[in-house]
Amino acid sequence: MVHTILHRYIFYSVEDIPLKFKAINVIFPIVMVFLMWVCCNYVITIGEAIKHSIDVCLTSIVPSMYAFMILSELLVRSNSHRIIGNILSPISRNVLHLDGKLFPILLISLVAGYPVGAKLISTLEDNGSIDTNVAKDMYCYCYSGGLAFIIGTIGGSLKVSLIVYISNVVANLTLAFMLNFKHIVPNKDVCKADVKISSNVLVDSINSSFKTMINVCIMIISFSIAICLLDVFNISDILSMAISKVLHMSKTSSQSILNATLEVSQTANVSMVGSLYLPTIAMIFSFGGVCVIMQILSIAGKSFNLKHFLKCRIFTSAVSFLICTILTRLLLADTLTTSYICNAKVTQEDSIVPSICLICMSFILLSKNTRHSSHNVL
Repeated sequence: MVHTILHRYIFYSVEDIPLKFKAINVIFPIVMVFLMWVCCNYVITIGEAIKHSIDVCLTSIVPSMYAFMILSELLVRSNSHRIIGNILSPISRNVLHLDGKLFPILLISLVAGYPVGAKLISTLEDNGSIDTNVAKDMYCYCYSGGLAFIIGTIGGSLKVSLIVYISNVVANLTLAFMLNFKHIVPNKDVCKADVKISSNVLVDSINSSFKTMINVCIMIISFSIAICLLDVFNISDILSMAISKVLHMSKTSSQSILNATLEVSQTANVSMVGSLYLPTIAMIFSFGGVCVIMQILSIAGKSFNLKHFLKCRIFTSAVSFLICTILTRLLLADTLTTSYICNAKVTQEDSIVPSICLICMSFILLSKNTRHSSHNVL
């Protein structure tokens, strides 16, 4: 019996296995063992990368996103978004051809940041409150770096951060208009929207937000390790050299842009001279980076289409670059020169204590002893 099972699932015959799968069965374990050896051999270097990424999560990501996630989840689960949608329905339906109750999701995603919009759309999919085709498009434009995250990442003046943020928002709204223009104007929602608040709604909102926050931080740490490994094998140097030759920029600049494209929080380290610095930053934030896209993949619903998403994000990245270039020339004309470097960042020691307290409180709230049966609060 055991021999039969092993033969069936492990010891395949030559005829049963396609050539590519036979190659994967040999190569993949070897690669994994080799990477494990690398992790042991370069434990200090990788450890420093992990420490830095954890510091970024606790001092920037968690403070700027966690509260927004909880509140936005609570807004949707309590049905409050439909109340707001009824108020903004004329703008949503007539301009963007978007159902009024979905417009608050777009607004929240633009303010809160990347994974929040995808998480809310996924929640609506689970509840059966959104059409599959509409959700597929909304994943593409309910995707932006939050204002707090952008300010905390690039530092400098508030004016500079606002230029980058506005460029992203306008690009997303442009995409929303283009994708929804083919749709007919939705009918006004005549159903009465009642706000539903209970202890379970609150706990479920915190539970969902906490899990998403942990997922985001783990993905950031993982990509920091990946970037470190690229440096160890000098792969980043090779890629940076190729990018620098194509884009006619320094190797340092191209390497910092490559790292930021992989993990968007690395945008803080982008080193670039000249008038294209801000537009490049706006373009990176609009694309979001491979790490953020992986986060979206992990939390998005069944209607998410990666190919469609990437096409849309490449378009919005180009639009963000163009808009930021225009805004930079209009609003920073006095300070913008050929030697202008716009990467002055606020260097300060941020405390990780508030973030640790938030995480501990979430654990306490999510424990079985604090989970009560559902009862109305209001």
